Amino acid sequence: MAIGIEARSGIPQPSGASELPPIPLIDKDIPLPNSMDGWKSVEITEVGEPLVSLNDFSRGFPIVLEPRYFLQGIVGASQEIFLREGAALKLAEASKKLPTGHWLIVYDGYRPFNVQSAIFESYRLALESLHPDLSREEIIKMTERYVSFPSVDPTKPSPHLTGGAIDLSVLDTNGNALDMGTVWDSFDIESQTAHFRESNVSLHSNRRILYDAMTEAGFSNYPEEWWHFDYGNQFWAHLQGQKAIYGLAFEGGE
Repeated sequence: MAIGIEARSGIPQPSGASELPPIPLIDKDIPLPNSMDGWKSVEITEVGEPLVSLNDFSRGFPIVLEPRYFLQGIVGASQEIFLREGAALKLAEASKKLPTGHWLIVYDGYRPFNVQSAIFESYRLALESLHPDLSREEIIKMTERYVSFPSVDPTKPSPHLTGGAIDLSVLDTNGNALDMGTVWDSFDIESQTAHFRESNVSLHSNRRILYDAMTEAGFSNYPEEWWHFDYGNQFWAHLQGQKAIYGLAFEGGE
């Protein structure tokens, strides 16, 4: 299976897509946030799956790539988006669970350490500016709600450094991103996946389209961010009650 970057305008339908019936929302709801305390202690049994490029892997599926950190000019960010092979297969499965004519749009996947560090520092500085009264330790703790502390410790790597974390959203039949209530990568309480569960049916329903497709394919959702999903890493294992199967990943299999 191979996929490439598709144009945002005039998105072609994959073969047979028009024959698929709409996928109804499954009979469950987005849960209220669970505690992530202890995720760094989850045991990792590395299975050795390689990273694969979604630029090559996604052709033929309703998946669009938009590497946001590369487009923002983050030093070291790649034009290609990588995931572990097993996670990429799960992503392809998730894309087939969308309503007819909808597409997944992927913003980010595997990150090398320098990119994770740059993103963390960018968030830390922004929060420091917003909260000048807080100590450095308090700012770092707040930053970690939205960006994991950069870590190459093999016992507790940052989730995106494993190749098992992905940031994404959904495009409608016209190629427009569904309104999820916040922009991607927003550090705001409204970014919590379940935030609109009681207050806004439309926004909550849009989030459920993504949440249902991804979780039915085997991913877990990081409850602080509607766009962040995991498979195989410690975030996923913590929420699923399993051992992690993805530790640190390296481009080129180094």
